[in-house]
Amino acid sequence: MSDTVYERQNPAFYALLAALIFMSVGPIALMFAYSFKLDVDIISGTGGLLFMPTIQNYETALCDVLWYEPEHLRFCQLKFGGAFLNSLIISLTATVITLVIGCMAAYALVRFRFMGRDAASLTTLLVRMVPPAVLLVPAFGLWNNEFCLDKDGVIGGYIRETMGGGA
Repeated sequence: MSDTVYERQNPAFYALLAALIFMSVGPIALMFAYSFKLDVDIISGTGGLLFMPTIQNYETALCDVLWYEPEHLRFCQLKFGGAFLNSLIISLTATVITLVIGCMAAYALVRFRFMGRDAASLTTLLVRMVPPAVLLVPAFGLWNNEFCLDKDGVIGGYIRETMGGGA
């Protein structure tokens, strides 16, 4: 047996770690708690963590796939359940296809030597280094010019003058 001696961490490290965990998990927990509140309780501003939970929001959202008719709804206008199922099927299929093709491509890049291998690896790395939020401003400008969002407004005119674009 080896006698390994570990140094104790500074308590500030654990306090910082706890604060970061709370900041990460807190909004998700708050959103989950708010999903069990009525709209009136959320909007009233007097809300806190003490409230009478209800599943009416879930009944409203899933009214088209429930086996019973919710009492608080006169009719079901949403098609959330079907849309959720479609999104789930498409996202799982796309994930599986991407994983299969990506694993085969990664294996080929690592295992075989071919012309352009270094360029492909570097291009992949550079594309992964660009944060997606950086691409939102140019994408908004392109969509605004193409589809004339805010056509007669000040913002649309300014963007079209600055970036150039069709009227």
